[in-house]
Amino acid sequence: MLTMKHETATATHPGQVRDLNEDRVLVKQRDSALGPPLTLLLVADGMGGHQAGEVASRIAAETIEAQLRWYMERHETEDTQPIAAADQSPVAHLAKRLQLAVAAANEAIFAYAASHTAEAGNMGTTITCALVKENHAVIANVGDSRTYQLRGGRLQQVTDDHSFVGHLVRMGELRPDEVYDHPKRSLITRALGGKQAVDVDVFTVALDVGDQLLLCSDGLWEMVRDEREIVAAMGMGAAEQAAQALVDLANRHGGEDNIAVAVVKMTADARRRTDK
Repeated sequence: MLTMKHETATATHPGQVRDLNEDRVLVKQRDSALGPPLTLLLVADGMGGHQAGEVASRIAAETIEAQLRWYMERHETEDTQPIAAADQSPVAHLAKRLQLAVAAANEAIFAYAASHTAEAGNMGTTITCALVKENHAVIANVGDSRTYQLRGGRLQQVTDDHSFVGHLVRMGELRPDEVYDHPKRSLITRALGGKQAVDVDVFTVALDVGDQLLLCSDGLWEMVRDEREIVAAMGMGAAEQAAQALVDLANRHGGEDNIAVAVVKMTADARRRTDK
């Protein structure tokens, strides 16, 4: 049967209010000669005074990329597979690799903050990242940066927001459209760097031709509250056009925060076939 191609793009902007962009975005794809399509996507939204947020998001991106570099740059052979995982599903080892990489990023940020207490003692960052292999994705999340799946014109949030208002929504005490005006809407309940260890949410999704994943900081979803506008922007041609359209959309709605997006579009690769 046909295998997948991953069309990717990123875009980021400081927004209309802030001078410093503390968001970080990354996309890395494995060379096609090394095996089936494998893509890493990441969005981090840094926080902390004295530009510490920018440092935290940078450390997160660099650590996760470094932790996965060996795997991303190896040929698809048996030595890339063994890793202790919860089950034997086709993507279990991917989920474990991504979870461990995010945990390592948390440890690196925590250690940096501990050794730079004067300027970075309160630093931290949200993270949402995905490893997409062929037609499956594993997604890791800490904080309120989000990953969405777009299928058939319907946008579905995959991740949970680790925030005070996100908790209230899950408990049924707040409607999703009420989070924007809540006095504690900026209160994050889980982030990288705050503690020596962190719980990492991991999700697995199956992808079809035509599906898209959108990873974004709250600078997008807090500004663009009508998901139909996000869907329309994601439908604007190639992934690069879609990513830029999303950033432009957030800026048109006020751009009150830094904006970062990463997009992957799933397309059919007629040149490659697999017997699986």
